[in-house]
Amino acid sequence: MEAFKITKKEIKKDSIGQQLKKARTAKNISYEAAEEATKIKLKYLKAMEEDNFNVFSSPVYAQGFLKSYAQYLGLPYEPLIAQYKSETGIAQAINKKLFPSKKEVRPSKIYITPTTIFIILLAIVVIGVLAYIGYQVSGFAGAPYLVIESPNYGATVSQDSITVVGKTFRGASLYINGQLLPIDSEGRFRQEVKLKEGENNILISAVNRAGRKTEKELVIIYKPEGR
Repeated sequence: MEAFKITKKEIKKDSIGQQLKKARTAKNISYEAAEEATKIKLKYLKAMEEDNFNVFSSPVYAQGFLKSYAQYLGLPYEPLIAQYKSETGIAQAINKKLFPSKKEVRPSKIYITPTTIFIILLAIVVIGVLAYIGYQVSGFAGAPYLVIESPNYGATVSQDSITVVGKTFRGASLYINGQLLPIDSEGRFRQEVKLKEGENNILISAVNRAGRKTEKELVIIYKPEGR
């Protein structure tokens, strides 16, 4: 007895382009007539029938043209749109965009090596040297600054002496009425000056190594008590 042999035939579904072309040819519609009726350019009609949807600038345009052409040919457009999405992978792309896979974010690691420490220290030293050179050059090239903190110009005092306090560039030479005076490491100075009765003119000068000078004059009035 011979066994029954069952042959399973695979039913292949027509592509979108094939369905469109069959519908058009079955109705004996030319490309020109379809173009006139749908206002879709001939190249796009042919592209859809050839399953070449890459000619469209975006999937939105492709689906819009497909819907219009299917309706014109009397085909249900929903199955064609679904088939288009399935074949082009749009559905998968949308799912990935809406539900992206979470990736573990790992903090970047910073490794500190002896070489790194050496480079950092070297950079600090270089910056310090450049700052010092700039400070020295600025004091050498321009006239030194000079600030008189006390006394005030035109002050009237009853004592026969007054203390002049101020600050200048630490590399400058300071003179009060032509007398060279010491300044500290920060450029500060403090000097007592004897006064004569009446108006006293006190000249303070700061001179740098390039010979540039800054001068300020104080006028102090000494008026003894009871006079």
